[in-house]
Amino acid sequence: MNQFKLLLTGAAAAVCCLSLGTETASSGPVSMSDIASMSAAAANYSSSGNYGYGNTGTGNIGAFNSGTGNVGAFNGNGNASSTSGNNNVGAFNGNLNRGTDNGNGNVGALNGNLNKGSHNGSGNVGALNGNLNKGSYNGNHNIGSLNGNYNGGNRNGNSNIGSNNGNNNGNGNRNK
Repeated sequence: MNQFKLLLTGAAAAVCCLSLGTETASSGPVSMSDIASMSAAAANYSSSGNYGYGNTGTGNIGAFNSGTGNVGAFNGNGNASSTSGNNNVGAFNGNLNRGTDNGNGNVGALNGNLNKGSHNGSGNVGALNGNLNKGSYNGNHNIGSLNGNYNGGNRNGNSNIGSNNGNNNGNGNRNK
């Protein structure tokens, strides 16, 4: 049941952070000039396909997202590579990663952050999964909370379900 609550929390964070304009009644089809005149829509949409407030990158919806295709708030920020921090839903996913292909495709909150190496912290659902990993292919595809964190080496802390699984594994090089 706790995992279900975490999923709902992540979804609620994504929805509450959306800053979408409201529809107005009209007597006919909406034209481009009608759209431009709607102050809420005009203020929140950018030419890069972002919708919301303070978004950078491309195709983001919500607030303070970067990268590509993020929905919610504070997703995909401060990454060293454009291949990191993309397609996340929720809040605080895919941030401050170093290396490539880190922190992508997470749903919920606080997933896929502060990873080094490559292919770490992606495809997680819930909260606090796939963070602070080093090496390659660590902390991916976890469901629940506190899974796949603080791993070193390669292919550790993946595909866990529940809470507090697959953490602090590696080949002794985690603290370098």
